Amino acid sequence: MLKTVFRVSLSFIILFQSAGLVVADSSYCVGPGDELSVNVRVQGTLDDMNKLFANSPLVVMGESVYSQHRITVAPDGFISLPSMPPIDVSGKTLEEIKDAILNRLDFGTKAYNVSVILIHPNSYAYYVSGEVKNAGRYILERPTTLMEAVGAAGGFTEKALYNKVRLLRNGKISIVNMTLDDDEKIQQSNVILKPNDTILVPRKKLPDTLTAMLLLSIISTITGVYVAAK
Repeated sequence: MLKTVFRVSLSFIILFQSAGLVVADSSYCVGPGDELSVNVRVQGTLDDMNKLFANSPLVVMGESVYSQHRITVAPDGFISLPSMPPIDVSGKTLEEIKDAILNRLDFGTKAYNVSVILIHPNSYAYYVSGEVKNAGRYILERPTTLMEAVGAAGGFTEKALYNKVRLLRNGKISIVNMTLDDDEKIQQSNVILKPNDTILVPRKKLPDTLTAMLLLSIISTITGVYVAAK
């Protein structure tokens, strides 16, 4: 079987590893759907790397051989690398995942290094529903405030009751006034979201007289009898 080998400069390696990546906090816990870049470096020959990654493209730089893998965490929380049993990474930090991979490596006395980089934190998401222009699921790629989240969803609709926005977190509901007409309300709107937060923007209630007229209209349509509002 043919082996793909690249001989490149150090600057290319750094550029290749940095493109499109996000900076993850050291406490970030990986979950299903996250995309990772796993890089293995061996101080040795191609034969040394072939022992582990026999069917993977390799990069040769000086006396080191690199193998890079872009991996998506499976729904069950596992990742798969060539010639390795699946590794459970759900709930683990990037450092813990690196240690788990190192424990699977066996190159004898050969020096090797592993790095695990977060590319897309797809498991860290929040949800926006109700009276916004683009309700849906959004990825937390950086610290995001409640106001920024509403903005990412296109902002409020004309029917939004934005002084009683509901923030659902860990089974608890907080009511947030997002009218932004004083410092306290501005501070509430700048609360930092956490993974799996849900923002619900309710709809304004119709005035009592308008509600009554609408109800009478519905009754008249159904029964065919005109009912006059007092």
